[in-house]
Amino acid sequence: MMNAKNLFFIMLVGFTLIIISGILFYYNPATEKLAEVEKELKVNTSRFNNASHANRDITNVKLKYEERQESLRKIEKRFIYRKELGNITEKLQGHAQRYGLRLIDFTPIFRVYFADTSSSPVKRLPFTLTVSGSYLDIGRFLESWPDMEFFITSGQLYLGKTGKKSNRIEADITGLLYAWGDTGGGHDPR
Repeated sequence: MMNAKNLFFIMLVGFTLIIISGILFYYNPATEKLAEVEKELKVNTSRFNNASHANRDITNVKLKYEERQESLRKIEKRFIYRKELGNITEKLQGHAQRYGLRLIDFTPIFRVYFADTSSSPVKRLPFTLTVSGSYLDIGRFLESWPDMEFFITSGQLYLGKTGKKSNRIEADITGLLYAWGDTGGGHDPR
C-alpha cells in the first residue's frame, strides 16, 4: 500500500508536472503573444506619432503656401497690366507732384513692348521721362521708385538747368516699367 510519503511524492511530482505544463502551454505562449502585442502597439504608436507630425507639417506647409501665395499676389499687383498702360502717365504725374516736381514729358516706347514675343508673362516697357524741379526733389522722387505701386526702374539720368539764372533743374530719365499680361506675339509693333 501507499504510505503517506509515497503519496506526498506522487502529488509533488503531479503538481510539478501541472506547473511545468502550465508554463509550457499557457504562460510562454501568453508571454510571446504579449510581446507581439507590445511590438504591434509600438509600431502603431510610431505610425500615429508620424501621422500626427505629418498632419502638423501639412498644416504648416499649407500656412506657408498661403502666405507665399498672398505675397505673390501682392507682387503681381505691382505689375502693370496692358489695360492699365494709359493710366501710367497720370500715376507718374501724381507721384511727381507729391515731390514738388512738374512732369514735362513721359514717352513709353511701345514698339519694344509690343514687339516682345518671348513666352515670359513679364514684359519690359522702356520709357523716357522728363521732370522739372529742385535737385533734392528729383533725388527724392527717384529714391521713392521702389515704393511705387508698380515696378519701375531707372536707367540713365541727365540733369540740366532750365535757365541760366534758375535754380530749377530739368531731369531726363530713362527707365523700364514692367507689365504683366497677354502681350507679345499677336500685336504689331507701333
